[in-house]
Amino acid sequence: MWFEDLAEISEERCTFCIRGLRWLASTAILFIFTYFVIAPQDLYFNTECNKRLECYNSCTKAFFPMLKCKRQDDSFYYGHNLYKDTYLFSRPDPMVWGAEALQDYEQCKSYILQNPKYETARSDTGLNRQVRTHTCFSFCASGEDKFILGDDRPQCVDLKPSERDQIVCLYPNDQCERTSVAGEVALSERKVNKLPVDTAFAPALGIIAMLLANPIQFLFELACMFLFKYKANKDSAK
Repeated sequence: MWFEDLAEISEERCTFCIRGLRWLASTAILFIFTYFVIAPQDLYFNTECNKRLECYNSCTKAFFPMLKCKRQDDSFYYGHNLYKDTYLFSRPDPMVWGAEALQDYEQCKSYILQNPKYETARSDTGLNRQVRTHTCFSFCASGEDKFILGDDRPQCVDLKPSERDQIVCLYPNDQCERTSVAGEVALSERKVNKLPVDTAFAPALGIIAMLLANPIQFLFELACMFLFKYKANKDSAK
């Protein structure tokens, strides 16, 4: 594909530019199939994790100029994800902080109901780890939550309403989930914005992508050969 075919007569040989375009097109076909086989989810993950920034801004704005959204010395496992960069978001009194502050708080509190619904990470190795896209959590326990490991939160019935209504939210810079696939092999690890990011390769998906792309590449090559020979024959007939 890339090298000149010396077995062909000079008039029917593809020029370097044509060979280069064929190679680029064939590579593009492979990349397209690889993309669809992997089915990246980063756009969805980033959309979910942006809720963390939304809630942190809401908390800061709700109690401004007081600095109530301070980091908590706490860590816990939820869905087999370790979280430790958290802050408390208390329920704002609308008579003091305004109706908008309460509305923003309720919006962040509603994200808690979504936590059990998040899917299992594709690269899960049997731990049933959820994707790392959570935003806020209940400050107290109001029933059994199978996704919290070693739940030592106080019972909601034992707390005052002002404490019971608090929610625990994640800082915006907490690591977000990335696209992963089953059977991936980590090649290296680097840090982006001080967060670890793996470079991985999935041999099985790579083979599947090549098997799917090969028939299309073969048909593309046949079409190129036919068109080029057709042009060469047409030129020689003049």
